[in-house]
Amino acid sequence: DDQLALIFIRFIVDAYHQSEHQGLFGETPSDALKRLGGTVGLPPQLPQNMRRRAFGIRQERIVTPRGIRFLGIDYNDDALQHLQRAPRSNKVAFYVNPNDLGTISVLNGKAWLEVACSVENFHGVNLLEWIETTKILRARYSSQAELKTPVVFDALTAIRSRATEANQP
Repeated sequence: DDQLALIFIRFIVDAYHQSEHQGLFGETPSDALKRLGGTVGLPPQLPQNMRRRAFGIRQERIVTPRGIRFLGIDYNDDALQHLQRAPRSNKVAFYVNPNDLGTISVLNGKAWLEVACSVENFHGVNLLEWIETTKILRARYSSQAELKTPVVFDALTAIRSRATEANQP
């Protein structure tokens, strides 16, 4: 489904717009847009939310009390929490703009929700910057986390053991 959309976009942008067009007397649509942009004007830019929905990366997640998590970033607001409390399935489709991870567009079945991330000043951070940042942070803190792993496993074992004891007659 997403692959077909990507193929379609690639065809329009790189094949159709760069090929001679009979209706333009052999000029390519891309060149006609450049030529006429200075005299007639360019078409208006799509609003950010429409660009995100049209060209963004589609994902699906279950809405939890924390909202939606994408690459370790939580997105949450009141409308999303209302959706989370609905009796039906909490799995929703959403779109993220790889050039700006600050907001996602969530489809709630009938309408779109624009949900900002919970991290302050995150607008404008792009996908590649974020992936590189998380790699640096993991490398920096992984040794500290490894030291705490036995403590975490001991706690989980103790919790499971108490739960098992509590369930015995």
